Amino acid sequence: MSKSLILLFLFAVSIFSHAATGKEFLKKVRANYEDLNSLELLMSYRLYKGHESNEVRESYGALFCRDGEQSYRKIDQTEFINTKDYSIKISHSEKMIVVSQASKMDAFDVDIETSLKWCENVLVADKGEFNEISLIIKDRTDLPFSKINVVVDKKFWIREMTLFYSTQMNFSSSYTNKEMDFPKIFIGYYDLKKKWNDKDGLLNMDNYILVEEKKILPATRLSGYTILNLTNS
Repeated sequence: MSKSLILLFLFAVSIFSHAATGKEFLKKVRANYEDLNSLELLMSYRLYKGHESNEVRESYGALFCRDGEQSYRKIDQTEFINTKDYSIKISHSEKMIVVSQASKMDAFDVDIETSLKWCENVLVADKGEFNEISLIIKDRTDLPFSKINVVVDKKFWIREMTLFYSTQMNFSSSYTNKEMDFPKIFIGYYDLKKKWNDKDGLLNMDNYILVEEKKILPATRLSGYTILNLTNS
C-alpha cells in the first residue's frame, strides 16, 4: 500500500462553483473564501476503507495558508508552495523537491465546478446548525467519485467534506494479498483565521530553492534533496 494514500488520491485531482438550492449554497461558499485577501486554516484528513466503514487507515493534520494568489499547504511530511514564480512540492520522507510552473491552489481538494457538470442530482439537507450538500455523480464519467458531501454552517463556511471514490483500491500492505474496497476521504476544516501574515516566510522561495544561472538547486537547509525540474515540461 502506498505510504500516503491520502496524498495519492487528493493530488490526482485538484474548488468550488455553482448546482437550485445546492448550487446557490456552493456559490455562497465560494464567495466567502474568495472575498478574503488572506487566510489560515487548520485541516484534518482521514482515509477510510469502505464507504460505510468507520475504519481509519490513514490520518494526518494539515495547514493551509493563502495570501492573494499565493498559497502554502502542509500535509504530514509533504509541503506545497505556490507563488507567482513557481509551484513546488517537497516530500521530506523522500527528500525530493518537484518544481513546476506557477499554479493556483485553493483550500478545497476537489474540482467541484467540474463535478457539478457530471452531477445526477444535488441534494441539500438541513441538519440544524449545519446544511449538508450532497453531489451525486453520474455513472460512467471520468471523475473518480460517486458522491461528494459538503457540510457548511449557516454562514456558508465549510466544516467538512467527504469524498466517496468510485473505484476500488488495494488496502493491503502485502505484495501477495489483495484487500480491495472503495476509499472514502474525510476532510475537516477547523480554526479559520480570516487574515494571515506570513511572518515565518512560508511563501519565500529562497527557503526552499535557489536559482543560479538558470539552474534550480535546493536551499541550504534542504541540501541533499533531489530536484525534479518540470518548469520546461
